[in-house]
Amino acid sequence: PSSARDMIAAEIIPHGFSIARALTGEAVGTLSWRLQRPEAGEWRLAAATPSGCSLSIVVSLAARPTFASCRVLGTRGSATADLFHGFAVLEPPLSSRGYKIRRPFTTGLHQIIQSTGSLVARAAHGETAYPGLRSLCRQSYDAFFNEGNSPFRDDEVVDVAIARDVALALLPGTRQGPPS
Repeated sequence: PSSARDMIAAEIIPHGFSIARALTGEAVGTLSWRLQRPEAGEWRLAAATPSGCSLSIVVSLAARPTFASCRVLGTRGSATADLFHGFAVLEPPLSSRGYKIRRPFTTGLHQIIQSTGSLVARAAHGETAYPGLRSLCRQSYDAFFNEGNSPFRDDEVVDVAIARDVALALLPGTRQGPPS
């Protein structure tokens, strides 16, 4: 990437690819990604999986407040995960008038309950930020130094790296094409 903001976005985007792969169980490096980039550091990637799952990954370095979330929409319900704070709120597959009225209150209450539970658990474990990062680092170091199991399979790491390379190739002014 030619700009510092795009370099930062390029370091963030693999997280989205990794989550998409984990949730769909499908490779992301071979998908036909499309990129919208109104300015440096503002990326919106979209693709569809062979099974028909629609994926969208957005990275914005300008959006405030800063947040990291994952929203999964399905026919049997939806979920929103707050990745900064380590909790998720699940929603049932309802579409009635009554649920539409109750929805902001129900999801708001669930958000308060889940975030409080997450905060208490993180405080009890001395995890002030980045829920799960300590565990991930511990597993990674254990795999490296003690020949334990890596938290990620080799094919997953390679697939996410390929997806990142594809995204970089889509940036304006990039001379290279997508990897073959």
